[in-house]
Amino acid sequence: MSPPIRDIPDCPLFNPAEKAKRTDPLTSFQAAVRAGGLASEHQRIILEALAVGPGTAEEIAGRIWLRKEQVGRRLGEFARAGLVRWTGATRPTTSGRASRVYEAVCA
Repeated sequence: MSPPIRDIPDCPLFNPAEKAKRTDPLTSFQAAVRAGGLASEHQRIILEALAVGPGTAEEIAGRIWLRKEQVGRRLGEFARAGLVRWTGATRPTTSGRASRVYEAVCA
């Protein structure tokens, strides 16, 4: 198990209120709130995986139980929030495409 990151912010990057419109039925708001809880959990897990060391979305996904698409989505949110940064390096994915290598900046 990876060491926890010290002083991880609560990472409230997912706002359920932005995922449901005022005109949506109650079930849409309930789904958005549930998704917000999952997103927060994903954020915590990904930051903990980055505590092990830098990685691409695919590499980080390989350390945890999330898919690379889920990790990539959170990495974009983290980068905008200043919690991770691109190292300037890229590495090939299993399909041969270049993928950015990210590192945590909140440790």
